[in-house]
Amino acid sequence: MIEKFKIRNEETEITNLKISPNGKQMVYVLDRNGKYKIYLQDLEGENRRKLLRGGLKAFNLPDDSNYPLLSWSRKGDKLAIIYEKRDKVMLEVRDFEEPEESIIDEVTRFQQIIGMCFSRSSKKLILSAANKGQSDIFTYYIPNQKTTQITKDPYDDIDPAYFYNETMEGILWVSNRYSDT
Repeated sequence: MIEKFKIRNEETEITNLKISPNGKQMVYVLDRNGKYKIYLQDLEGENRRKLLRGGLKAFNLPDDSNYPLLSWSRKGDKLAIIYEKRDKVMLEVRDFEEPEESIIDEVTRFQQIIGMCFSRSSKKLILSAANKGQSDIFTYYIPNQKTTQITKDPYDDIDPAYFYNETMEGILWVSNRYSDT
């Protein structure tokens, strides 16, 4: 088990950290002035692997901490990463059980993706995304990139979360609505 985190530079910060559903791994982003690296860390040992790096070092621009976004699938066999590359929003889904099934796609429908999580299926994501300055909730089917809009109103919808139990399932999100109807 990891007892301490070593960060080599004071300017480096952890901007996103997610523990896998089985509790054996974590993925995190180390950001240093806009340049980031995403690491997969084994929690039962000290093995660490760099998954992705990107961003631009910008000393005199404000940090854009919107990207990268991370989300584990329910089984913990897949990791979704949303990041920007050359002003394009990219989705990378890493499949740890079948690496040849991993994908990288450009997501063209949205100006910005604000939040995401996997649905019950590891083939579908729930997204909070902005179009024309308005954030709404969408489902995104990974194999064919099909999107379905769940909300379409003037309210801001962020931080989607998928839930299910024996009697029901659905999507929860944070909104600035005045009421829930």
